[in-house]
Amino acid sequence: MVKILVTSLLLTASTYSFSQDAVERLIRIDGGKKSCISDAGTEIKTDDTAYAPAGKAWLDVKVEKSGWAPKELSCYPSFNTTKIKAKIGNASVYIDAVTRVDMHLYADCGSGFANIGKTISIECNLRVQEINLP
Repeated sequence: MVKILVTSLLLTASTYSFSQDAVERLIRIDGGKKSCISDAGTEIKTDDTAYAPAGKAWLDVKVEKSGWAPKELSCYPSFNTTKIKAKIGNASVYIDAVTRVDMHLYADCGSGFANIGKTISIECNLRVQEINLP
């Protein structure tokens, strides 16, 4: 499940100069929870997609993971981008802006009896600067 929260308004993207301000957003991709029920190693393996709203794109995308798993806790993003024109100093250049993030979420109980009864969870968060596409 993808949730989008506005964390602050009217932040200017620090690296690039645009004709409008960027909005910082926090996008949560929740992979859920599972109980470790076997010594074979319970896993969460799930995929989800976060889309920039129509007419918008993301800059400065940062991926943060949260949750708990004794063996492995991972977020594997794949970014889809579009080229947009930006001004850096006196030069106009084309940069990549993200329009979609496909995320693979993974959490692993590990094998053995020590973790039976514990709960694993995974959430991958995206911190982005959202801009209007030209």
